[in-house]
Amino acid sequence: VVHVVLTTTSGIDDGALVSVDSGLAVSASAGHQLEVTAGGLGVAVSSARTAAGVGEAADLRGADSLVLAATSTDATSVTAGGPALVSSLADTGARLSAGPALTVGDLTITATQDATAIASGQGTALVAADHTTTAAIGRSLLLTGALDATATGTSRTSAHALAGRWTPVASDALAGLGGLPFTAVALPVRLSGQAGVGSSALAVV
Repeated sequence: VVHVVLTTTSGIDDGALVSVDSGLAVSASAGHQLEVTAGGLGVAVSSARTAAGVGEAADLRGADSLVLAATSTDATSVTAGGPALVSSLADTGARLSAGPALTVGDLTITATQDATAIASGQGTALVAADHTTTAAIGRSLLLTGALDATATGTSRTSAHALAGRWTPVASDALAGLGGLPFTAVALPVRLSGQAGVGSSALAVV
């Protein structure tokens, strides 16, 4: 079992007073890759958060432009000779949180995320994924220029179970390890014919 928590943040703290006489740019960028290979049971629990923003009640004054940008790539995979279980939580956000009205020229808020979760196992393969991308404005604005708020998220999940003994997995199995709860999906495979017949089941969401 491998459990990884990654947090990358950049911004103005809650309640801070910041005065500038030019533009302000806040950015956070992260790349995360978790690969688990096991001869039997393989479990990967990944939690990654990337955030850039202006905190609640923070007061920003004098900025002629403001850029908030958060970017992340996240890949979690398990290849196992037994059951393969993956929990993937990825959250990327650029946020102008609630607070005093902001007077600014140009405002750009962008969040970009590319997240992948893959499980490949014998008999049982399960992926629980929560991938979220957010670009948010939580306060009043007085703009003298352009406004651009964009959130772009790409999410890929797949579970590949080779024919073998199916192992039931409790719905709280990953949650008990700090991962996400899930609803199991069983894909029955019926084999017939002579000995040596092989079969596999592939589920892609």
